[in-house]
Amino acid sequence: MVKLLSIDSLMNTIDTLSNIYDAIRIIHPVTKKIYDFKSSSYELVLEDFPCYTYWNRNKICKNCVSMKAYNTENTSIKIEGKGEDTYIVMAVPIYVNNEKLILEFIKNSSNSLTLQDVENNLNLELNNQLSNTPNSMSVDLVTGANNRYYLETKLPADIYKSAVNNSTISIIMADLDNFKDINDTYGHLAGDEALKTFTNLAKMCIREDDWIARFGGDEFIIVLNNTDALNAYKVADRIRNALEKKVIFYKDKVINITASFGVYEIELDEVLDDYRKAIEKADIELLKAKKNGKNMISTE
Repeated sequence: MVKLLSIDSLMNTIDTLSNIYDAIRIIHPVTKKIYDFKSSSYELVLEDFPCYTYWNRNKICKNCVSMKAYNTENTSIKIEGKGEDTYIVMAVPIYVNNEKLILEFIKNSSNSLTLQDVENNLNLELNNQLSNTPNSMSVDLVTGANNRYYLETKLPADIYKSAVNNSTISIIMADLDNFKDINDTYGHLAGDEALKTFTNLAKMCIREDDWIARFGGDEFIIVLNNTDALNAYKVADRIRNALEKKVIFYKDKVINITASFGVYEIELDEVLDDYRKAIEKADIELLKAKKNGKNMISTE
């Protein structure tokens, strides 16, 4: 469960527990950056070295506990070696200034501290200062899809996970056809119904591990993990067909809607440093589908 934390609460937590642990770090596991606290201006500032250098490594950790905590949005614990020493590492997902980060607690297990001690000490302090993240931070209130904030947090994490696991990942960018005409003809509430209908149909056509986010306006991003371009195309076509057959009854009006789709199997080497490149690629394909007559799918 991700926790919402102010700068003051964060620093109080670190100060309180700093005498218990060998290290407490604030990191972003996707970028591998470490944050330091600048007390003079109450700001988090980035360090110049990646997080894995703590373990005397020059490459990312394939069993990164912080990446696991980031993806699952739950506290994760692992045992990590450094030289001849063995460490207990606990990673806690937190929100600081509307950014999801990881608070890492590291303890040399050669001392008498056990995993249960780690959890008890941490929970005793955190439970007094942290609150649950509201759903409004990640869900679009109109459609029920995930929102732009969720997209910008989850997509880079999924891309990184695919790179580590050497697995495929594809995205679909979808846009409702002639959506402005629906708003102009039937009103914006009717337009909202069209957006909800698309979201619900898309959710029915994807797996539990896949997800959909509203990118903006009538545009959506659908992320398909462990999926190549061919199967992503099939998913897009399943959504397209379902939408084409769907009839929306709004008040005394009957509304028919279609959508266009751009499919892109992510080239991990090209986008690992910037997830937005994947969206740009999918958008290019979406524009092709629009130009070719709408209610169509385009892929590389």
